[in-house]
Amino acid sequence: MTAAPPAVDSAAAFVLNGWHRNHIAGSIAGSVYTVVPGARTRAARSLHTAGCWVHADIIIDSVGADRGVTASELAQIRGDCPDAQIDVHVIVLGDALHPAALEVARGALSALLAVRPQRLTLSAALIAALATEVDAVRALGTALWLQVDPAAAASVVTDQPVKPDGVLVMLIEPGGTAAADLHGLEAVGRFAGTLPVGVDGGVTGAVAALAVWRGAGYIVSGRGLFFSPHESHPYQRED
Repeated sequence: MTAAPPAVDSAAAFVLNGWHRNHIAGSIAGSVYTVVPGARTRAARSLHTAGCWVHADIIIDSVGADRGVTASELAQIRGDCPDAQIDVHVIVLGDALHPAALEVARGALSALLAVRPQRLTLSAALIAALATEVDAVRALGTALWLQVDPAAAASVVTDQPVKPDGVLVMLIEPGGTAAADLHGLEAVGRFAGTLPVGVDGGVTGAVAALAVWRGAGYIVSGRGLFFSPHESHPYQRED
């Protein structure tokens, strides 16, 4: 029988892997989605203390079920870390936007008005479908970043009705747990020089270094930042 995770000690620091110190301050984000729900606020506090961004994936499946960081968790993180740099990535799984999933995404964006994140990342399809809600969040001063597939052409940026403030290249399928596809780093050079570029998905310290060499200025990492690949951890979310 698997032992239950220990109670979360809200006063203790959540230890990060040290590779984030090799990068420019403010260029690394830790994905709290990879941490079990009871420890996400604690993880966010440690990220903020370490000078890292707090990255939160709001993941909605194809029929509207919420599988990621919740609005209440984000509110708790903001309340606990009022000065934290928060980056929210809203992801709807599946090839098409189911009406039920779209309604949940619309509600998630409305809830962000109270959280006031510094950055919001969305796919082109969500930006188009939720234009009113996106405009309301941007009115807070929130930067809008575009989620892109590594195969996307550079024209995907100019094709947007509103030019994004940056692009986030996904090295794995959004919401997945696979190792990063290093071929996807070629896309970083395609966008670098025109606007800020970040990478997300399966990022380790080694992948982060390669991404920066390619021109990325923002790195999102979950398991690779919080956990050792060779040890089990009581606060690691299991899929």
